[in-house]
Amino acid sequence: MTNRAVTLAALITALSLLGPFLATSYAAESAPAAGISGIAGEPIVRVLAPDAPSGKQWLYQVGLPFQVSPTQAALFCNVREALAQGVDFEVGNDVMVFGSLAELAAAVPVVANRNHVDVNPKSEPAGKPATMVKYPIRGGFVPLGAKRSDGSPHPHAGTGFGLGMVQAWKILQEGPPPYLQNSYSGAEAFGYWEFQQYTFDGTTFRVTATERVPFKDLLSPWQFTNGGIGNAIADGDDLLVPMVGKGSLPQATASGAKGERFNGSGLLRMRRTADAWRPVEFLPVPQASGTIEPSVVRDVDGSLLLAARGGSFEGRRNDIRVRRSQDQGRTWSDLIEARGVISPGPITLNQAADGTPYIAANLREVMPGPKDPLALVAADRKIKLEPGRDTRNTLGVWPLNAARDGLMSPIEVLDGRAKFGPPAGSNWTWRADHPSGMTVRLADGKWHHLLGTRVQDYREIKEAMPPTSRTGMYVYEVLSRGEPRPVWKF
Repeated sequence: MTNRAVTLAALITALSLLGPFLATSYAAESAPAAGISGIAGEPIVRVLAPDAPSGKQWLYQVGLPFQVSPTQAALFCNVREALAQGVDFEVGNDVMVFGSLAELAAAVPVVANRNHVDVNPKSEPAGKPATMVKYPIRGGFVPLGAKRSDGSPHPHAGTGFGLGMVQAWKILQEGPPPYLQNSYSGAEAFGYWEFQQYTFDGTTFRVTATERVPFKDLLSPWQFTNGGIGNAIADGDDLLVPMVGKGSLPQATASGAKGERFNGSGLLRMRRTADAWRPVEFLPVPQASGTIEPSVVRDVDGSLLLAARGGSFEGRRNDIRVRRSQDQGRTWSDLIEARGVISPGPITLNQAADGTPYIAANLREVMPGPKDPLALVAADRKIKLEPGRDTRNTLGVWPLNAARDGLMSPIEVLDGRAKFGPPAGSNWTWRADHPSGMTVRLADGKWHHLLGTRVQDYREIKEAMPPTSRTGMYVYEVLSRGEPRPVWKF
């Protein structure tokens, strides 16, 4: 076996041997009229945020697309500090507006937020200074010029919102890397939501308001401990954004009793009243208890589909699971379950331009041989190497089949080791992770499905290594065969 991630052919062969262990097998069917046909050309790559202080590098990472006008889209782009003081030390978020992929390559970013120093009221002793670290924003937007389904003007066109988690980190003395994880933890952990309001007038994207909201106060009695990966979808005049909530189930369902404690994925309904977007309802998905980082799409028949990362499910983190609601999120059923397919990293459910839902995640890699360079490095560092663990080298997409009862064969987006070779100076591996896709209409009048992801050397966050020449935010276009299905009416 080579030291690269399995090829698609080898993966499919391996999966055929695992047939008895897969709840959902791959469908051997001819190409449908609709469906994903491939990935277009080379991605757009953005690397450096331009406002980094002297002596520091700020790197663009995850890109989450959304529509802002009939001919323009935007991305929430989180920013991470190179040679940072710990894993996932973010420094804020930018918004990039563009009318074509060429414009995206040079779009001038709008700063949404940046880290700041404040006191940690939960430190011991209380009031120690802390860096308030700003994590990726997810949100929703009703594009300028949007209309309702009946053709009347959308009352909230040109407005939207964003939710970004903030966590307190210790302020360290200056010194050489590498550093350890230095966020406050346990009883000293402190964080909140940064809740923003946005407008776009066709020229300028603006942050019009920013509020600090405790986790427990976003929508009482629910406590929201984390967000999804992906932006909101429309539901009438409202927007539904995937979130992680903790509380009690409001009603009995087939998979949970009324009042039963719930901590997992669901949909937060956002409604604009008094010139601001506000949360008004949380729709928990009982089958997704214990999961994190949910994502949602509306299928072509109007039903809601949701997927989430395995979270606390030990032994199930390599699975793809999709749930469906046919009553606007009130009740849910299991739709697809494929065992042992992916690496236990971020997983998202997205929808191509022709309406084909698909999973984006990392292919599960096979165990390398004992003399493989990856295995030798792991042995030298006394790291236990397991198949499928912490391997985010190869990003793939799995289209749902036409019957929505299984997955089609995966399509490769990026195999880092095959595309770039091993990261310079090591035989370790790349990360191409946190994918997020959305269909948008650009200045050419066509609908394009864009998939954003980050690429980095794994050691950049584990060992505070300098960024590579390949590090950055990558945006791919996913192609589909069928006629485009407009996401918004203009």
